[in-house]
Amino acid sequence: GRVLLKIFVVLLMLAGLAGGSAGMVVLHRKRVLQERNRRFFQKNINRGICEISYAIYGIFQDAKEAGVLQEVPEQNDDREFARQTEKILPWMEEGTYTAIVELVERASFGPDPLTKKDRARCYQFYESLEQQFWAQMPRQKRFWWKYMKAYKVS
Repeated sequence: GRVLLKIFVVLLMLAGLAGGSAGMVVLHRKRVLQERNRRFFQKNINRGICEISYAIYGIFQDAKEAGVLQEVPEQNDDREFARQTEKILPWMEEGTYTAIVELVERASFGPDPLTKKDRARCYQFYESLEQQFWAQMPRQKRFWWKYMKAYKVS
């Protein structure tokens, strides 16, 4: 009787720890997504576009780490980086990333504020990367991609 009770208590504790850990992972993902959205959709649209650009570069690094992207070009010049990336990714239409880089340059160095439509274009490109890399993601990396890196997957 007592042995079974002890085993039951230990199992309850382990279940509680597992549930707590899962809850922590979900909360981490939610917090990262909220912070990312806060940076992307801040009041200063130009700054938000720059934040999306940083995240685009980060997603390429993470895709390489996950084994979905074989190489990330040298990043000496943003436009050349975009052209090289377009060549590496067969599913990316030529000129797509280059156009985003041009928007980012205007956001960073141009005299005029960009529009919400410009930011939406950058964000849609970012989301397309999340989706494309997820579609190619090896099963063993999916948890890491979705919960630890907190990329949207649907």
